[in-house]
Amino acid sequence: VLVVEGDLSVDEFSGGHRIRANAIYSLAAARERFARSLLIRFNPQLQHKDSFEQLLATLASHAPGATPVCFDYDNGEASVRIRAGNRWHVKPEPRLIERLDEIAGNDVTELIY
Repeated sequence: VLVVEGDLSVDEFSGGHRIRANAIYSLAAARERFARSLLIRFNPQLQHKDSFEQLLATLASHAPGATPVCFDYDNGEASVRIRAGNRWHVKPEPRLIERLDEIAGNDVTELIY
């Protein structure tokens, strides 16, 4: 899969459309270029020390990158979103998301564009 950034216009000669590409990205490069953050929602499973340490080790293995990491925490009485420091910026590769899902469960992580 490729992501094309460019201008789309009507081709008056053929009656169709044409695109003038300014940049072409692989899916992985487009994710890293356009993702504003990687959001991780805390759940009871992540509150165990071993799971949290696995999560941090996984994030560290995909750093440095360009995508900031944010954590959402909600205990029913209060909620907060915390943005991790610059050393935790990651490359949002598919295997990172898959590993985070293995550790924390499905639908816990989300790339925000």
